[in-house]
Amino acid sequence: MRIISSLALIIITGCSPKPSAPVVSAPAPRLVTVTAPESADADTFVDSILSLTLSDFDSGSDAIDYSALVLSADGTWAANARLNLGVEYFDCKEAGVFSVPSVDSSTVGIVEFTITTTDCPSRESGKSRRVQFSFTDDGNYSVSFR
Repeated sequence: MRIISSLALIIITGCSPKPSAPVVSAPAPRLVTVTAPESADADTFVDSILSLTLSDFDSGSDAIDYSALVLSADGTWAANARLNLGVEYFDCKEAGVFSVPSVDSSTVGIVEFTITTTDCPSRESGKSRRVQFSFTDDGNYSVSFR
């Protein structure tokens, strides 16, 4: 009987829960897949352009303006547009991809927009436009077309 109780004691203490090691969590992966330089300034700049609400966005062309342009974290964009063909206006839609080929700082960088689909008359897919965005401390921005 002594042997059985000693064995039971060894089995019970051998199965006692062990203290768990501290859990080290890895930082959450960045869900933004916009093509941009790998730097903290570029990450901050990309976050800034993604937070913009671009309405009545002048495309830098006399012919087309975007009433609403939405940038997505996967590097795509979509816009409602108004095309001016001299005597007529056409409401249409365009979409595409964008990248950030360079940044000067966390507040100044170049964004390249490429059209992949359009239903606007006389507009073609594959056209690109480079725009420099400059952010100010008060949250405003300015654009310069390249």
